[in-house]
Amino acid sequence: LGTSKQRYFQTPYLLGWSIMAVYGMQKILGFLKRRIININVIVFIIFITVIILGLPNFKQGLDRELNQFGTPPNLSLLAYPTKNWYESLVWLKNNSTKESVILALPSTSLIIPAFPGRLVLAGDYVHSFKYNEKLPMVEKFFSGNLTAAEAQAYLKKEKVDYVFVGDEEKSQGDINSYQGLLTQVFSNSDVTIYQVK
Repeated sequence: LGTSKQRYFQTPYLLGWSIMAVYGMQKILGFLKRRIININVIVFIIFITVIILGLPNFKQGLDRELNQFGTPPNLSLLAYPTKNWYESLVWLKNNSTKESVILALPSTSLIIPAFPGRLVLAGDYVHSFKYNEKLPMVEKFFSGNLTAAEAQAYLKKEKVDYVFVGDEEKSQGDINSYQGLLTQVFSNSDVTIYQVK
């Protein structure tokens, strides 16, 4: 797909923590090696302890990710976008400005800043300003539970330029009641993109 350079800043802070962890483990193992004859037993015990202590965090993290992104088929779309989905990202890149704000649900919003390099309203909880405050309203918009006046006020308040409607957004509900606010500017069998009037 080609990625925006801003995506490379998503997790590099973990690199420093990883280096410090390895350095710390070397110091601890060096200390234990001088004090204990069979270091392999100690390494095995530490390894098993880390695995056992990490299982609840792994399950909690997996549950959070599945709840955020939906079922695993939606996750596969992120790794292997369809030709039609990719085509919609190319359209956004070629037909919108870098300052354009795109409204989409979180899993789609993870990709939009990476390839077309456009702004999204609620991408992920780490990089989106006030993500936890914005997400319920994004979900309410795509569920179709806003009146046309509420939707218009919301789009204006958040300065949304385009609404991206893929499979995930369609699964939330129907946004047909907002049609007077939106102009369809792109459509294929997987994705429809609307421009806010």
